[in-house]
Amino acid sequence: MKKIYTTKNVDRIRVIQAYISGQYTRKMAAMNLGITERQITRIVGRYIEEGPESVIHGNTGKPAVNKYSNEFRKQIISLYKEKYGKNGVRLNFCHFHDKLKDEDIELPYATLRRILIEGGIKPPESRRAMVISPPRPRRIFAGELLQVDASIHRWLYGDNRLYALHGSIDDATDNITGLWLEDAENMHGYQMVLYQTIKHYGIPKCFYTDNRTVFESPNKGKNKVSKSKLNSPRFRALLTYLGIDVITTSNPRAKGRIERVWRTLQSRLLNELYLRKITTTEEANAFIQEYIPILNKAFASDIDSSKNSFREVSADYNYNQNLALYKKMKVHGGCYLAFSNHYFVIREAPKLPNEVLLYRYLDGSYHAKFDGNWYNVEDIGPRSAHKDLLSDERSAISRKSSMNSPWRQFNPNFTNRDRAKWDDENLRKSSFA
Repeated sequence: MKKIYTTKNVDRIRVIQAYISGQYTRKMAAMNLGITERQITRIVGRYIEEGPESVIHGNTGKPAVNKYSNEFRKQIISLYKEKYGKNGVRLNFCHFHDKLKDEDIELPYATLRRILIEGGIKPPESRRAMVISPPRPRRIFAGELLQVDASIHRWLYGDNRLYALHGSIDDATDNITGLWLEDAENMHGYQMVLYQTIKHYGIPKCFYTDNRTVFESPNKGKNKVSKSKLNSPRFRALLTYLGIDVITTSNPRAKGRIERVWRTLQSRLLNELYLRKITTTEEANAFIQEYIPILNKAFASDIDSSKNSFREVSADYNYNQNLALYKKMKVHGGCYLAFSNHYFVIREAPKLPNEVLLYRYLDGSYHAKFDGNWYNVEDIGPRSAHKDLLSDERSAISRKSSMNSPWRQFNPNFTNRDRAKWDDENLRKSSFA
């Protein structure tokens, strides 16, 4: 077998020859080769007996004893291409390394990477140029700061539409406290993330997010609008009610930890959804709740009980009501509300004030609150379905005669014997929207 001389071998031969010719002392030769003086005597002795080939390692050119067989390499490449590489799925090498454990295959990650590259498979993500952006120091206590955001991506299998994955991550431990998929970025998605966070960890101290209208009024900072007229976003009002502070920023690097989470999820979670051919948000959210603990086990730190600032809630905490979004609404015609292009009626209340608080519970149901009491609210449909009730002609008639009011059917008070008094106190003092 032909011997191969590397650069290291050539340098070693040069130092040995210099030592034999007297140009180097033993100490100088040892320093050049990075070995002890005792080893110099042994190496020079072998060089004199065997010649230059003595500096070449005995295993050079021989196949490694622990080298994996060609059949095993083909099996690995086949698994990557066939089982984990169809239907638009392309795992990154680290994710595939985790998947091999499910196949009862154990091998070092460096070996796996070498096998795949030698098999003509390139890493899905090319190395990007490093952007110098010093990381902000982590918070010391868990729950002290949660980074919150949404990732717009094609999350569902076989669906080219964009969906919004809402999420939050603890700044101190990198624990993902909640994930929820919606058709678009909205308040309900952040509601569900908040629900998961409180249920599994507790109430955090602060949210760190971007300048979305969900968290920040678009009129903030405008001189022409007085502070008294600024209406705080409903989700921001909910956070204030729970005692959660909000910090907003327009710089994505300021909340780089959750931005890096999106990069991980767009690789791992996306491929897991595609492998299972999940096509609906309901199926996706059910799987995501099972996958969050796996992600936290792989990438997050455990929460130290002595450094935990999450506020626990009681076992009978009413999430449905306490996490409801609310808004002050005007009562029209003494009995109905107009909100989000729909009409709502309150049948149970004997008499309604001019304004009530309309709540949308976590389960999607609507309720009204006034005078310290809760009332169920019935959605009677979109405005377009009641155009005949709001025509100018009918509205004019209803103002003149309460007997012809189109809203009589929605309030039982019209059937009372004292109709005229009720009409005089309510219907004539209010106007239709």
